[in-house]
Amino acid sequence: MSKPTIINDRIQVKIEKQNRHFSNGNMGTAHAEIGAIQQAFDAGITMGKSMTISVTGKNVCGYCIGDIAAAAKKAGLKELTVRAVDNKTGLPITYYWVPGMKSIKVKND
Repeated sequence: MSKPTIINDRIQVKIEKQNRHFSNGNMGTAHAEIGAIQQAFDAGITMGKSMTISVTGKNVCGYCIGDIAAAAKKAGLKELTVRAVDNKTGLPITYYWVPGMKSIKVKND
């Protein structure tokens, strides 16, 4: 069995409610963004810090919109930026999160 992520409790609630599999509950099923936050948390470098993640060639998936925010909160981050590529336009897209947000949001510059 793979190591549980810091948002495993959140994922288990989703699994129990919907009676189906969800990613991000352990490092074996974690998407890259959750894995990156987990690794930084495990290294002890997230508390009160800002973090930026770059997703190469893809957009953030629908499952991760809320999961990333939950992981950022659990990791103690003060802010998070996720740089990705919009699936529809192929253009860069930037998301942000700060404490109090339940999901990451598109940053409009």
